[in-house]
Amino acid sequence: MVAGSRKKEKQNREVQLLNPPNSLPDVMEGSTPISTLVHAATMVATGIFLVTRLRPLFRVISYTVGKSIGLRMSLNAQQRRESRRSVPSHFPRRVYEELHSGEDSSP
Repeated sequence: MVAGSRKKEKQNREVQLLNPPNSLPDVMEGSTPISTLVHAATMVATGIFLVTRLRPLFRVISYTVGKSIGLRMSLNAQQRRESRRSVPSHFPRRVYEELHSGEDSSP
């Protein structure tokens, strides 16, 4: 008789696990203000921890990006300087000479 009642209890527990009571979905519907605050505090703490742990990586990345931007800007400046020295091919030679000559070309 004891074995039969244990078997029945086991079956009842299996049924309860497979079919939860109706009150469970009501409880899980929305978050409470306390759980929201706990979640926010946890996320802030996790973010601070991550930033602190990855700080060396951020330094290397910012150093590399800064160097590449500086190199690119210096190359662009050098290219512009060299392009000003030569006469552009689309610019007529006569107009270029008039603009850059020290003489007054008006009659």
